[in-house]
Amino acid sequence: MKRCKFLLIAFGMMAFVATGCGGNGNGGSDASASSEEVASSAAEESNQVTYHNEQIGFSVTLPEGFTQQNNDAQMEAERGGKLFLNAGCMIDVTGGKQNPNFSIEDDYKYLVDFAYKEDGSELISQELADDHYLVKGKDEYGLRAQYKAVKNGKEIDFMLTYPTDKQAELDRDVDAMIKSLKID
Repeated sequence: MKRCKFLLIAFGMMAFVATGCGGNGNGGSDASASSEEVASSAAEESNQVTYHNEQIGFSVTLPEGFTQQNNDAQMEAERGGKLFLNAGCMIDVTGGKQNPNFSIEDDYKYLVDFAYKEDGSELISQELADDHYLVKGKDEYGLRAQYKAVKNGKEIDFMLTYPTDKQAELDRDVDAMIKSLKID
């Protein structure tokens, strides 16, 4: 439980920083794409980028306009993913080995029962299945969608944070990312 609270605080701080960077969409990223970003033919047509993490073994297509926060390979390896920014919106994509001490249901219950019970937080929707969950809410940093999938001993997490006036975009983007997720 402490792990989830720490992650929520860390994500909140990143959201605050991302909101301050809003408007330029690049968040100080290096213009050159890393070797782990591969554009599929469908993604090229719409300027989307597919992020592929070879170390963990997953890939996901990001919404149009999102760019990586930086090109720091060491940070990516330590976190198991990257942070992507676009005009006040943030997507944090991470993965790693499935933690045997925390089930997907444990993480889900923490989010639903505790994280969105904080002052000013509001739970919008929730979904739990055997291999994934999706929780959407609103807090002091904006709208959030938190998605976790488990497969083949791996956990893949998405955390989307959007301004409160972008509910339709958040819903569209998280659904598209979920559909595009591939776990080796």
